[in-house]
Amino acid sequence: NGPRISEGLVDNIFEPFVTTKETGTGLGLYVSKNTIEKHGGTLTCQSNDDWTVFTIFLSLM
Repeated sequence: NGPRISEGLVDNIFEPFVTTKETGTGLGLYVSKNTIEKHGGTLTCQSNDDWTVFTIFLSLM
């Protein structure tokens, strides 16, 4: 959970090299999403004016 992420950034946040940091590589969420998907799961991002939520869904079986 955290502060709002702009709509344009939310649309591309899981792409490689997307970052808002001066020293960031923009690979963290990209690698995370790919790893989760390789295990049959999903990683989503929802953001509005008051909050941001990243959700991971993984199957137990």
